[in-house]
Amino acid sequence: GTIYWDAGNSGSGSYDRISQAATAAQYKGSWHYWTFTKNAGSGAQIIYLDGNVFLNGTNLHRTMSGILHFLIGQGNWSGSQSYMGALDEFSIWNIDLPQAQIQANMLGDIQPSNPYYGHLLGYYQFNETAVLQALDASPGAHNGQYLATTNPFIAGKNLFRNFVSSVI
Repeated sequence: GTIYWDAGNSGSGSYDRISQAATAAQYKGSWHYWTFTKNAGSGAQIIYLDGNVFLNGTNLHRTMSGILHFLIGQGNWSGSQSYMGALDEFSIWNIDLPQAQIQANMLGDIQPSNPYYGHLLGYYQFNETAVLQALDASPGAHNGQYLATTNPFIAGKNLFRNFVSSVI
């Protein structure tokens, strides 16, 4: 498969894109931590896999302003393919996080003590019990909704982190 990161808009429907082929082991069958960053000022657009650079794009200066809604896991044009996998946590920042912070975020929940917390625009942990609403744990509280999805909840033993075993 191919991993795509489309971002920015020139007002004419065009956008900045970087993409790279990935092995099945990089996106199927086990937990991975993907991070997608864009800095329109410097032109850097980067995809990280498990805290390490997977693909580095340059000279990509289209801005990402005026976003009113977005889709996670599905393209928004006819014929686009949806992501057929599981997600656990999705965050949106208005800053290009340093690689060391991406690696720190990978293994723990984002807390108000995070040095970049003031730049957190959306934080969806997908831990809610209501199937139709995705709660935003960021300061902005921009709750979303699940559309055309099966039950998003999975057993704790199948999660990489944050699982606590208990005996009843």
